[in-house]
Amino acid sequence: DDDGGAAPSHYRKLHEAGLQPARTSCDAAYSLPCARTTSIWLANNVADALAGFADSNGIIGDEHFQQVTDGMHNRDSGFYPFIVQRSTQTTKAHGKSSTYVGLTLSEAFQS
Repeated sequence: DDDGGAAPSHYRKLHEAGLQPARTSCDAAYSLPCARTTSIWLANNVADALAGFADSNGIIGDEHFQQVTDGMHNRDSGFYPFIVQRSTQTTKAHGKSSTYVGLTLSEAFQS
């Protein structure tokens, strides 16, 4: 996702919002200001990565969601993405554990 040497779009979005990805240690276990920035960066990074796999109808194949569940986008500091399918309100991919895939968020929090 490069536009001829300029920053990838997720970095442009963060810059436009006045944010930068966390460059120092930022642990997901704490409510630190960097957690917001890291979460936004992670969401944009995953969205950009998955958007590149959409077919002409905007459909993304399950194999690409599997990359999220496999931890491809997880951060060492404890941040991980999860994706909820809007039409069913169920988890389509979960970076922490595949056991959450197919559950609603409520069910995932209760398990």
